Amino acid sequence: AACALSSAHERGSRAAMFPATTAAARLALRRGVAQRLPTAVRVMSTLPTAPKVSTGLVGVPVEPAGREKLMIRSLRILQEIKDIPADAGYRQAVEAIYRHRLATCLSYKTIPEIEAAIQLGQIEELLIHADDELELIEKYKGE
Repeated sequence: AACALSSAHERGSRAAMFPATTAAARLALRRGVAQRLPTAVRVMSTLPTAPKVSTGLVGVPVEPAGREKLMIRSLRILQEIKDIPADAGYRQAVEAIYRHRLATCLSYKTIPEIEAAIQLGQIEELLIHADDELELIEKYKGE
């Protein structure tokens, strides 16, 4: 499996890295594409998934409450960014990004669905990005 993941990663294909029975299939089911999926995929996609035991990233533990934490951090970022002038390009970009992430968290209930929709890595990585963004906002406000 590790060889398949690394070769898929080298090709840059996210679809090849994730089996069809994960979030992509659930999204397809939600959007009415279920009729075009094989029966096995439709049945498998309704089964509960096992909890993630590792992120595969050194020093980054699994965050089981990642959805809730990402929503909280997104709201905090959207609140903190208000101290930066509204016409600043940085503020506009950050607001757009974190409004999208918040809306995604509200639209999808599971972490795999959120990760598939945002397409920027695992939820734990998104939490690290949010923490970094909060630090950068503080530095920007301090200038």
